Amino acid sequence: MDNLRRTDELVDGPNADYMSSTVLERWEERLEDIFQGRPYDTLDAALSNTVFSFSLDIKPFRDIFEGMRMDTRKSRYKSFQELYLYCYYVAGTVGLMSVPVMGIAPESSVSAFRIIRQRCVLQEGDRCMERFHEGVNREGKILYRKILDAIEENDYNNLSKRAYVGRSKKLLSLPLAYTLALPKPGLSIR
Repeated sequence: MDNLRRTDELVDGPNADYMSSTVLERWEERLEDIFQGRPYDTLDAALSNTVFSFSLDIKPFRDIFEGMRMDTRKSRYKSFQELYLYCYYVAGTVGLMSVPVMGIAPESSVSAFRIIRQRCVLQEGDRCMERFHEGVNREGKILYRKILDAIEENDYNNLSKRAYVGRSKKLLSLPLAYTLALPKPGLSIR
């Protein structure tokens, strides 16, 4: 991801005012070289190794350059659709690049193991939070659990189906969230 950070600095960094479309085109050519196994430096070599180790698709990498071009052309968007497209180019692409590295390729099956592991992480977090009160977002954890429930309800298909918590489920969670937010007698912040 260091390569992405370096590339993003072209349009968002301290020298962004001096960035031209030619510079961006050179970086895009460099990306093509990385995917052809011709890295320029050690960071490129690391990305090239990752590309081949995890069979990464070049499309999200190309798309992020479109987001950078959008950065140079405008800072406001006339419609939600334009903003949504921009968000895909500058953030969604990073997710698509990361998914295969995390072992979640589109053709892979999502096992209940990942859900169980995440529930254990949340439960461990609960135990840690018992020691504290102020500044802890217990309410958010309730929603995260509900998102895990939604993933299970979608038969673990979170790549083509969105797992979300509807407004009514959120509202029904408020009493529990409120109860959890109340101070526990005898507990203090250390």
